[in-house]
Amino acid sequence: MILAADLGTSSLKAGIISPDGHLEARVRIPYPDPPGLGRQDFDARQWETALKKALSKLPAAKLTAIAFSGNGPTLVPCDARGEPLAPADLWLQDRSLRVDGQDSYYLPKAAWLKKHDHGTWKKTSMLLSCPEWLQYRLTGKAVMVIPHESFRRYVWDPDQLEAYDLKPSLFPETVLMGQSAGSINAEAAAGFGLPEGLPVTAADIRAAWSVEQTPVGPFTLPLLEPGTLAQLTGPNGIGKSTMLSVLARHLTPVSGTHLLSGVPAADVGLADARADIAMVDDEPHAFAGSIRANLALAAPGATDDDLLASLAAADLTRWLQRQPDGLDSLLTGLSGGERTRLAIARAVLSRRRLVLLDEPAAHLDEATAVRALSRLLTDPAVAVVAVSHQPLPVVNDREVSTSAS
Repeated sequence: MILAADLGTSSLKAGIISPDGHLEARVRIPYPDPPGLGRQDFDARQWETALKKALSKLPAAKLTAIAFSGNGPTLVPCDARGEPLAPADLWLQDRSLRVDGQDSYYLPKAAWLKKHDHGTWKKTSMLLSCPEWLQYRLTGKAVMVIPHESFRRYVWDPDQLEAYDLKPSLFPETVLMGQSAGSINAEAAAGFGLPEGLPVTAADIRAAWSVEQTPVGPFTLPLLEPGTLAQLTGPNGIGKSTMLSVLARHLTPVSGTHLLSGVPAADVGLADARADIAMVDDEPHAFAGSIRANLALAAPGATDDDLLASLAAADLTRWLQRQPDGLDSLLTGLSGGERTRLAIARAVLSRRRLVLLDEPAAHLDEATAVRALSRLLTDPAVAVVAVSHQPLPVVNDREVSTSAS
């Protein structure tokens, strides 16, 4: 069995996966103090605490390996023992000093720390990313995971370290996804209840494929014109979420053709491409803050009428009427279905031309799913691609063609 854990922005998700790829059990552990809309400081130790809690809730299993993934680009300044010297610099925090012509997403964060926090910088022995920090706490081995050699320039390399005037000794060696990132040491075995010597395998959600992996697919989608509805259904492992990641420009396919307005997707700037795309994840995130602030992420200039219309489109009007302060009510204790519908409301409000839905009915009964999705799916200006285990009754236009089994 493999223990897989994803260190998200607001929670840690962990699961036990069988050798044939079946998810045997899963848990979600919210962080007690997530960053929220105010982008508050985040203590990296919350990842460690959440993993311990997840292990206490998952059923006992004979583990053969552990794999981590996590949010990024994130950096944690650490001493030689891996103890955080300052809050983690998360992907959502605007702390960057970029050197023109350099591709790294991580070095601008290090440059900001060097310039603005001299005390922490002088004490820093190494800079670790999100999942790699937790891996270090378990193994004592500092690494940086990359999915492919071509991604090295987006992390760091000697030329960019020189351009940023940063010491190479602060940055760990890189390992490819699927390789060993160390093994559980005696201290971690005692603290986490894991077998000493258990291998930790490099994994990373920032790409789906490594050189060693067999690509999923192929997939053939209809031309995604305004008003097009398409869905891919099937069991785990056929690449449903991977396909959405390609469409969202989170991944570059290893073969085939992906065009945006007739232009190869790789030739379109990420900001330009993603400005037209809205995503509703299978575990949508709701930030700590008001309903208004959560919706405004999708359209900062939206009026109250716009916000109310988006909530109505996602079947949340009655829910809003129960909130004590209307749009200014703080979000607390949301169910999975409420988070999903809030994400749908954001997608409606964004007015983006392509909406990607990952298991949009997973937390909804069929009648609620129909009400929550109907407005979005009948918008003639929007193309929608949905993936799910079972066909969605409200997305019955076209099925994505795939030869995957």
